[in-house]
Amino acid sequence: MWQSKAKKGKGKFCSIKCGKSGEFNHFWGNGRRKCQGYIHIYKPSHPSATKRGYVPEHRLVMEQYLGRYLTKKEVVHHKNRIRDDNRIENLELMESQSAHYTEHLTGNKIWLGKKHKPETIEKMKRSWTKERKDNQTKVNRGKGNPNYRHGKYIS
Repeated sequence: MWQSKAKKGKGKFCSIKCGKSGEFNHFWGNGRRKCQGYIHIYKPSHPSATKRGYVPEHRLVMEQYLGRYLTKKEVVHHKNRIRDDNRIENLELMESQSAHYTEHLTGNKIWLGKKHKPETIEKMKRSWTKERKDNQTKVNRGKGNPNYRHGKYIS
């Protein structure tokens, strides 16, 4: 029967899994890692930790500032849009993902007119009026669609 080296008195760990996890792993970075530009901290006891035990650092900074845990719906926004800049003066708490999305849209260059001329923006706005959308759906529905023949669509 197999026995671990620890039980035989020859090793430090009871198994390979124990010896290669957490701080004993050669990839251990003191509980900090970067994922999609965000810094994540190892806190397995945190209520919003991932299944691997990591929490985004910007959420931890905001929670520490507020003195409470954030809800699942609350989103922390980076004002300068640099994902690993987790200074409290750069973070802003949004009540929902839709508010966060709206914040990003208001800074969109297309609608601020920095990328297109004003007349081009007006043309883009007019091209998707309600009347045009309604006409387009009427034309492309059923027998009005050029790809519709004999009761089915042809691709």
